[in-house]
Amino acid sequence: VCSDNLRGHEEMLADFGTLPPNKIWARRKHFLSPAVKLKINKQYAVKYIAASDLNMIDDIGTVGCGFISEQYLEELLGNNAEAKRALGIQVRIFVPTRGIFKGMLMRKRNVVGEPIELNDSLRKVAPSRKDDASDNGTIVIKRIFPSTDNFQGVGRLFQNPEDLRKKKSRPITKSFKEGIKKGKACKLSPMHTRILEGLGVPNEMTKQYTRNFKNNPEHLRHTHVIGMADPTNNLPPNSVFLTGTKDSDWELDQLFVTRSPCMEAEDGRVIKVVRTKPNGMENDEWDWLQSLHFGALIFGNPRRGERPLPELIAAGDLDGDLYFVCWDEKILSHIVHSIPITDDELIAPLDETNEERQYDPEWFSKTQTFISQVPCLHAGIDHLVGLFYKKSEEISDIQDSDAVSFARGYKQALDMKKHGRPIVLPRHLWKEVPEKLHKYLSE
Repeated sequence: VCSDNLRGHEEMLADFGTLPPNKIWARRKHFLSPAVKLKINKQYAVKYIAASDLNMIDDIGTVGCGFISEQYLEELLGNNAEAKRALGIQVRIFVPTRGIFKGMLMRKRNVVGEPIELNDSLRKVAPSRKDDASDNGTIVIKRIFPSTDNFQGVGRLFQNPEDLRKKKSRPITKSFKEGIKKGKACKLSPMHTRILEGLGVPNEMTKQYTRNFKNNPEHLRHTHVIGMADPTNNLPPNSVFLTGTKDSDWELDQLFVTRSPCMEAEDGRVIKVVRTKPNGMENDEWDWLQSLHFGALIFGNPRRGERPLPELIAAGDLDGDLYFVCWDEKILSHIVHSIPITDDELIAPLDETNEERQYDPEWFSKTQTFISQVPCLHAGIDHLVGLFYKKSEEISDIQDSDAVSFARGYKQALDMKKHGRPIVLPRHLWKEVPEKLHKYLSE
């Protein structure tokens, strides 16, 4: 509940006046973020937090992911079994003297000082300009990882069979098996099969694989895992570490990785997996990484001047994105058209976001005007999303130039409400779009 003066209230919360109206509209939605309900007390995970709990660290390419001390994480979650196995949490943080933050917090050992480490990639609104802004705020926990499917099902595929026989570990749950058969758990979507087949996997192989894991979840070789940044800063660049696989006999050193939407061939990549202790990593760090539960894909930090690896996988980031991973040997052996990551792709673009934003004293009225126009501004965008998806799918070859154009149009349409940028589409394809929607297009 806020005061009658909404503008004054918002300026006490954060520095909205340096953002354009469409960004303010988007940032306000963070206040409506739903919180997860904790199992220990059935209460929503909205917790008090202070500025003294937060430490701003350098952003070394973590694209939306910060860190949280193990002890503090477990205290937030209730110090129960779920808290002990938690890999991380997706959060919204509101502290007026620090700003508004959105992203993931990855579990981290041996944190000294403030228990939460944030960087500029998580900050969505700068701190309030008001001298009397509060140091007290709120953390909203949206999701806790690992997911139920990965804890109750997929992760247990990587258990030591001997431990299972001796009842030191638990088998796949009945509810997970039922979810697999009903197509609710670990669903292999048409988007995923299309990209796999576009990269060389035979259609009959994807069908056979689907039949196999639905009939017997022990044959499951794919899932969705949360992407997170490297809390050790010692994983090699352009590599990943899949948590919770220490006790398995899995020997593959590569994974197929993508994220939704994955509509172009280059949206899926075959990525090197770290399976042995990297040079420079201490033994206790490696042991700790291996002790983590299944359910996270940890990305090595980029070299200075290079782009973070998630950005090269369907333009991903680490603020809560789920990554589709597949480790089926037969499928991987048929991915013959995988597009390698080139040196040119790795070069980080010039950062133009460091320019200091100027405060606009008219920000509130401009934002209210923008919001009143949103229904007209966005009318038809949802239609374009569906249209471009359908047109791309109608072309069997995922690497066909028109299929690529429609796929990119689809992804741009998804982002248009947020960024407001026109959709780039070759002129010869405009005929596929109703004329009244051409106002959203650009060549």
